[in-house]
Amino acid sequence: MREELLIAGIGGQGILTMGQVLCLAAIGEGKGVSWYPDYSPEVRGGRSYCTIVVADGEVGSPVAGRPANLIVMHPEYFAPTVALVAPDGLVVVNSSLVHETPRREDLRVVSIPALELGREAGHPLAGNMAVLAVFATLTGVVSPEALQQAIRDIAPPRHQRHVPANIEAVRLGAEFARKLCAEVPSR
Repeated sequence: MREELLIAGIGGQGILTMGQVLCLAAIGEGKGVSWYPDYSPEVRGGRSYCTIVVADGEVGSPVAGRPANLIVMHPEYFAPTVALVAPDGLVVVNSSLVHETPRREDLRVVSIPALELGREAGHPLAGNMAVLAVFATLTGVVSPEALQQAIRDIAPPRHQRHVPANIEAVRLGAEFARKLCAEVPSR
């Protein structure tokens, strides 16, 4: 198994944290990983991307020129990143902000109301973990339980108060994905 994922959005949406949580979850399940961040210098609002590769064995290269999977969290980065996705790829869209759909017929697109799921979990910013859980559940790259453990492990002391909302967001995202499984054909 080898899954390549590009996560795209803006600073402040937790893009890099999403990648770190996914990597830590994969390591917890004994998989090889790489995480490659790419971001602009602004603290909030600037471009924020990361590429994650998860494999059953060692990961030889952290670069994914045509990733099979994309999570896009902000409308500004929708068009440029969708163009990078390999044919038959999965695109998970934060439909709370991104209202476009790809013009490509060769992609599987799943829209997730991230802010709404985050609010339901207890904090709107936890919606990024719901989106990550949808991706993980649809691809089987890691289990929701591994994501939840990674959130517990990665949160610094000053953010421990947000851990319960993020863990609940993972549960809600996984549930959302399981409901979609009957509707969305697998690759």
